[in-house]
Amino acid sequence: MERWPNHQFSASSAQQYLWLEQLYPKGFERVKKHIKAGKFHYVGGAWLEHDCMMPSGESLVRQYLYGQRYFRSRFGEYCREAFLPDTFGYASQLPQILRQAGLNYFLTMKVGVALRLRKRLTADRLEQRHRFPIHVVQLGGARRHAGPSTPAKRAQLQLAVYLVSGSR
Repeated sequence: MERWPNHQFSASSAQQYLWLEQLYPKGFERVKKHIKAGKFHYVGGAWLEHDCMMPSGESLVRQYLYGQRYFRSRFGEYCREAFLPDTFGYASQLPQILRQAGLNYFLTMKVGVALRLRKRLTADRLEQRHRFPIHVVQLGGARRHAGPSTPAKRAQLQLAVYLVSGSR
């Protein structure tokens, strides 16, 4: 991080921070210093970058419960951004779980890959067509039809879809 002072860094998964804290305490202290300076951002909010389709809702809740507890205990605040770059689908209850865990934003990258495969576009043509940031949309929960005063409506999150190609 000292080598590239103009860069911003991030990592997800509380488990990775715990390993760093236990195995490399000096490195962990450096990360904490860079977090305070605004150069390093802890993201994800979960214990691990989990799958969303196979686990139960209870399992997903515990991922965020334990992850957010860890981040708050070490860094003084909860994560604000959920980060699942490589999952095979999204559970319908995910928006409610993320909102209750204190997460306001959800970042993923798989959606762009599916779009490229479906339309048979090359990465260059896709990048020309969709400039960064690509899309910010509302992600609704399991009860989409619910009115604005319901928990499902309040659980809507901003879904930031970023397409990653080899060049920018």
